[in-house]
Amino acid sequence: MADAEPAGGARGGFRGGFGGRGRGRGRGRGRGRGRGRGKAEDKEWVPVTKLGRLVKDMKIKTLEHIYLFSLPIKEHEIIDFFLGAALKDEVLKIMPVQKQTRAGQRTRFKAFVAIGDSNGHVGLGVKCSKEVATAIRGAIILAKLSVIPVRRGYWGNKIGQPHTVPCKSSTSPDSNSSIQARLATLFPTIGSNRASGKSTSRRPARSKQTIKATKGRPSKTLVYKDLVLIPSPKINKVPTHTTRLQLEERELVCHEFPFDKSWDAHSLKAAILNRFPKLLLFEYVKLLAEGITLDAERVTRMAGQGAVYVRLMVPLESEDKGETEEELENSLLDDSPSYYFLLVLMEHKEALCSFHLGRVMGGQMQLWCPIPAQPYCVPFPTGAETSNQNTELNDIETGSDSNIVDVSEHVPVSVSVPVSQLPPKRIIQVHRLNIKKDLIDLFRDPLIMSQDIEIIVIDAVGVEEVGRGVGLLRDVFSLFWKETYDSLFVGENERVPFVRHDYQRDEWVAVGRILVKGHLTCQYLPVLLSQTFLACLFWGESAVTSAMLTQSFRNYISVDEKCLIDKCLAGDMKWDDEDEMSQLLEVFSNYDCRIMVNSENVSQVIEEIAHKELLQKPQYITDCWKDIVSTLLPSFPDFAAISKRYELLIPSTSKILSCLEANPESDGERDSLKFLKRYIKGLDTPQKLSKFVRFISGSELMLFDTIQVNFTNLSGLGRRPIAHTCNTVLELSSTYQSFPELREEFSAILASDYWEMDIV
Repeated sequence: MADAEPAGGARGGFRGGFGGRGRGRGRGRGRGRGRGRGKAEDKEWVPVTKLGRLVKDMKIKTLEHIYLFSLPIKEHEIIDFFLGAALKDEVLKIMPVQKQTRAGQRTRFKAFVAIGDSNGHVGLGVKCSKEVATAIRGAIILAKLSVIPVRRGYWGNKIGQPHTVPCKSSTSPDSNSSIQARLATLFPTIGSNRASGKSTSRRPARSKQTIKATKGRPSKTLVYKDLVLIPSPKINKVPTHTTRLQLEERELVCHEFPFDKSWDAHSLKAAILNRFPKLLLFEYVKLLAEGITLDAERVTRMAGQGAVYVRLMVPLESEDKGETEEELENSLLDDSPSYYFLLVLMEHKEALCSFHLGRVMGGQMQLWCPIPAQPYCVPFPTGAETSNQNTELNDIETGSDSNIVDVSEHVPVSVSVPVSQLPPKRIIQVHRLNIKKDLIDLFRDPLIMSQDIEIIVIDAVGVEEVGRGVGLLRDVFSLFWKETYDSLFVGENERVPFVRHDYQRDEWVAVGRILVKGHLTCQYLPVLLSQTFLACLFWGESAVTSAMLTQSFRNYISVDEKCLIDKCLAGDMKWDDEDEMSQLLEVFSNYDCRIMVNSENVSQVIEEIAHKELLQKPQYITDCWKDIVSTLLPSFPDFAAISKRYELLIPSTSKILSCLEANPESDGERDSLKFLKRYIKGLDTPQKLSKFVRFISGSELMLFDTIQVNFTNLSGLGRRPIAHTCNTVLELSSTYQSFPELREEFSAILASDYWEMDIV
């Protein structure tokens, strides 16, 4: 045992203990990953949030997918998962922070760390800790949690990759901070380029000395923009990226075309013709009013940071080969009667010549069509009929009379259509954030009542929405009356127009036309409009009874006032109770009651106040609307028809459930339908019911008979209910595992008051 080697080996057995050789407590903890506490970083990431699990399971492929749905990132490992090796961090600043406590001053360190991947992602983190290293690590984690995408774009021309960012610059001469010097070192061109953001300081005073022009400085009058040639007058949309690539292959795109702002209209036209010798007649997109010419400065200003589009008025020879099917389909979307006749007549040259000039002999056009004989009935093609119209229509034969066209050889029914009585189609644009003013301005024109209108909605950021059709029309009328109820009407559950000094006859006549047009086009009727006021509008004051006045006035006043009025009418009012009497007197004083009220005359006073509020005050609006709304009299022969129509339009749980039509084929579809019915039964307030109906149909009223429920297999982040408002079709996912999942997604959608129509 004496010759045995000590436990410490060569170290004499005094140090080392059970630790490994070279890893004693006094020899440091090592540096770098893999030694000391660095082994903890090799542990596998175990997500603790739903988003983290989706990322780790590769259900979410890119970081932009998370930003698209504004999902909060709670785990910094998500950033490491996507950006990983590309992520770089830099400590911007470390500063001590002192705090006075009872034990003395406590010093901590605050670290500012910025991270980024040099590819559109950047984050900033700030952390305070007792140690510098701990503060830096915490700041890096917080910076990863705060990573945001950088909005990148172009300045001037779209050359290469996006290379500019919106920023605020300082033009003061004494703003040479360390950060600006560092940026100038990393990006040498940042000082020579103009900033795309707003200046944060005043422009410095210009020296009185003459400043000489620098060589190589670009001209202030030249603007370089892409010039894109649209080869057909039928194309009404800006080319997509794929179509633009095809136009570039056909050499119909000129990159960096120099526009000199000093050019007038003739010089600009000559320069464009010099670049494209094939041009004969062309027009600029967008068009201006008649008599206004476009010079170079106006063209570049209208184009903004985009390209300048020039559309041919005469198609090129290779136009049919170059256009895509999507563009041809979009260009033939006009289904107005005149355009449909043009499609039919284009197959025969003789008929086309007489029709193209806009002259039809005798003022009528006679068509032989296999449709029921109805006066002024014109066959409108559907989407399938439009695409197959060349195969469905037989060869057109022209007889001796040039204004008669034989369209079909089937058993014919003669339909005589006066061309002058065909409703013209009018496309109008309204802004979603300014619908009330836009519609009132448009309906000042009395000709709009005889025109078939198609509405295009511009969203909050100035982009044209994709939605079209009767669903969008209902949505526009709903938004208009929602704004009008609050600004031009008074009352609660029933309202009447309120006279305003800034609304004269023209404005009120326009509102009346909107009322009539909404009912004629999509059966929309503002149900908050007082039924008694509407009856007076149709048949005069003599048609209004005392019972009608009292009932409408009960709906006109607030809930608290209604309780007091009901007590008075029922004889339950305590006239000796000071509290109730003071409340009653306050109610009557709000409506300018000038006599003493008691149990004997209270019913008569209530009727007189109702007459004043519902009929006398809005009499000026009645005079403005009377001639306009007379066109609705055939739909409302008596007051009972008005009440019945109101009752049918107001949504209820039982009405919505009776409209559901679905054919579930699997257990998942049956469960989803059961969850949907349960959710509808839980809509216990009129506001919730109205929002649900508006999401389904575009209007808060029951303007439909059925709700067709179709099932999809959407799952994950893309799962959501989809509504087609034109046909009242609801696409419902069959992957809901429980009722709370459906309720959460539906409630999130209905909580928003802004829905963009993005399905044609």
